[in-house]
This record gives sequence, C-alpha cells and structure tokens, in this order.
Amino acid sequence: MGLPLLQGRFFTPGDRIGTDKVVVIDSVLANRFFPNQNPVGQTLTVAHWGAARIVGVVGHVHNWGLDDPGTYLPQQIYIPAYQLPDSMVTDFFRTLTVIVRSALPPGELMPAIRNVVFTSGPDQPVYEVKTIDEVVSESMATRNIAILLLGVFAGLALLLSSVGIYGVVSYSVMRRTQEIGIRMALGADRSRVFRMIVGQGIGMAGAGLGFGVLAAIALVRLLPSFSHLLYGVGQIDPLTLFCVSVGLLLVAVAACLLPASRAMRTDPMWALRTE
Repeated sequence: MGLPLLQGRFFTPGDRIGTDKVVVIDSVLANRFFPNQNPVGQTLTVAHWGAARIVGVVGHVHNWGLDDPGTYLPQQIYIPAYQLPDSMVTDFFRTLTVIVRSALPPGELMPAIRNVVFTSGPDQPVYEVKTIDEVVSESMATRNIAILLLGVFAGLALLLSSVGIYGVVSYSVMRRTQEIGIRMALGADRSRVFRMIVGQGIGMAGAGLGFGVLAAIALVRLLPSFSHLLYGVGQIDPLTLFCVSVGLLLVAVAACLLPASRAMRTDPMWALRTE
C-alpha cells in the first residue's frame, strides 16, 4: 500500500504461529506512548492476543477518507494475520478487505481472485470491488461540489480580470496615441513601445496580486473551512501562492499583447495629426 516505513521493519513470511508475536505501530501511537525514544523492540499488549514485540513504525493512515480533518487521530496497530490462530480470525476479521497490487485492469484480474477465494471457501462472497482511485474519489465526494463551484467562480473571475486589463490597456493606448507618435518620431523603436505597454499592464497586475495575496492570507484565517478543500494543501501554501501569481501574471501579459501590438504599429505622422 506504500506505507512509509519510519523505523524498524515490515512483516516477513517468518512471522507465523509459533514464533514471537510481533506488531507494527503507526507514528501517532509511537509519539504518544514512546516520546523521545525508539519504540522498536518495546513490548505492547494487544487485547485478546497478548504481549507482542514492536518491530516497526509506519506513517499514519486516514482510515475514513482524505476528507478527515485530522482532529481525530486514532492509534493504529498492524498484526500479521499468519500469527493469529484460527479461533481468533473470526474476531479480528469479521469483514476482510483484501488489497491487490497489479498492472492488470480489474476486469482481467477479478476472475483470478474469485477463483482463489472460491477454492479456499466456496461460500465466501466477493463484493464491493473497487480500485484505489475510486476509493480516494469517494472519500473526497463531499468536497466535489464546493471545489466545482469555487473553480467556476475562479474561472469567471479570471476571465473578468483579463477582459478588464485588456479594456484598461486598450483605452490607455487610445488616449496616448499622440504621446506614442511623439515617442516614435523622436526615435523610440517599436519594441520599446511594445515593452512600455506590456509593462503598464504587468504593473497593474502586480499591484493587484500584492493586495490579492494579502487578502487571501487574511481570508484563509477568517474562513479556515475552505483551507481543507484541497488535500495536502495547507492554509498558507507558498508554492500554491507562487504558482497562482505566476499564472495570473501570464494572463495579464496575454491580455496586453493585442493593445501593445496595435500601439507598436502606430504611424507617427497619423498619430501627430490625431486630435
């Protein structure tokens, strides 16, 4: 399953009935009961099973879905199934989920899995077959509507901002036609005029981004529930803020290209005669 091994080892085929009982614990249990010490080699008592030696520490798992806000962190213990006597299997595994890693699609893999299960126990049902992507998607289902709405409104805001920048820059170019003509008549080349117009748009976008980043940081603190919509993204994520800022600047540059190109093609003589 890709659980990160933090200390010690995982289970091995040698961990069977008749050998020393071993368990693997998660980082939450290790930090709570073994602070500032190595839990590997310590003894832990498991209810209805007895004392067992800790052989490894793994990362914590969100058992109930990725939308778990993290306020409830149950300690987790992993027990090797082959060390449990048959009389205890029904107590520990009333419902058993088997996870299989394979490069084959589920449609090709499931017949082989069913054959193995039915060979060992014909009366054992195989149900709720899902890929891990489906499990992850279902665990995030409660966020999908909110993320969709935020995405739609963010797209509209991006469209309005680009149209607004285009309109302001176009109006500015129109008002500065004579100024641009004078600059070009005095020797300013077309590339310099182009950079001047684009720089004006980038300046406006940069000022807006500065206020926007500050407003975003303030709103995240006032509305912390929105910070949990994206899994793995913190309340103030520098990488996210940087990528969004760069994206908005690129949109601003794109909105300035047409007015800047129009200004670059201005005829100085025509501009000087324009009232």
